[in-house]
Amino acid sequence: TVDQMDVIRRRWLDNHFYGGVFYTDYNNGKGLNITLGGGANAYDGDHYGEVIWAEFTPDNRIRDRYYDNNGFKVDAHGYLKGTYDWNKFTFFGDLQFRYIDYTFLGVDEVSGELADVTQNVQYNFFNPKGGFSYTLNKQNSLYASYAVANREPVRRDFRESTPENRPQHETLYNLEVGYRYKTTKGFFNANVYHMEYDNQLVLTGQINDVGGYTRTNVE
Repeated sequence: TVDQMDVIRRRWLDNHFYGGVFYTDYNNGKGLNITLGGGANAYDGDHYGEVIWAEFTPDNRIRDRYYDNNGFKVDAHGYLKGTYDWNKFTFFGDLQFRYIDYTFLGVDEVSGELADVTQNVQYNFFNPKGGFSYTLNKQNSLYASYAVANREPVRRDFRESTPENRPQHETLYNLEVGYRYKTTKGFFNANVYHMEYDNQLVLTGQINDVGGYTRTNVE
């Protein structure tokens, strides 16, 4: 009975990415500019590992896959953004909707053990942004903006968790205020911002079986 032996393994990726984008512009010639756009893409990724040499394994079993799984991600988005010039003000806004469908099928190695990583998750994100700039004169201007942004966990966050303890998506609230000074000989910009996160994904200090860092949500 053999309960341990030397093994050489190789871990592979076979990835395909495709999609498309579109946009259209409108300008009324009176300071209003509007852009409508969007896009969709798909990522199809095979993840698998082969044993390329083993001390006590028959030659006809070499290069057998000891794990094999597929990750498929659909990411679609649409947005409407615009600017409007009024006297010394320029107002701008950006409304984005984003849909994500993430599916994992198969078996993968998680923390040294083979596990079924089959999962499916969908996200619907609304990411608005708005603000304005004010021109003091030809050289000086002020600006301010406020934005909300959402971001999903990455593949590693999913495969190292179960649907019961799956990480939550991040939400960021960002407020910025700034000042610009510009001449033909130079440029100066000062910016102050405040960022507040919900469920920020941060490193824990732990590493997985291939040396990658793991993450968890914090308030």
